[in-house]
Amino acid sequence: MSADLVDSADRRIHSRYSVMWSGELRARSDFDWYVLDCRIRNFSISGVRSWSTGRSNPGGSVVLGLRMSATFAGEVAWSKSNRLGICFDEASDRLAELIREEPAQTR
Repeated sequence: MSADLVDSADRRIHSRYSVMWSGELRARSDFDWYVLDCRIRNFSISGVRSWSTGRSNPGGSVVLGLRMSATFAGEVAWSKSNRLGICFDEASDRLAELIREEPAQTR
């Protein structure tokens, strides 16, 4: 099998956790910041896969705010319609806590 056909999930370094969290995504346009509602579908220590009420271009700076009083800065890694992959700028202690708090059945 060629390397091009290997599923990206098989190349992931960090474990992913399935969730259904609500959040807010602040994204930067050419002129200003704008806010989108979003739902986090899965996350890892390095990023999230989400659905949002709008679009954001790959490479764009974002700040993800979760209803659990946590915020994470990052960059849009990919975008398809209203689905986004966000890569965090750095792992945080708060994100590690969220991973430990998630029930085992979501892993």
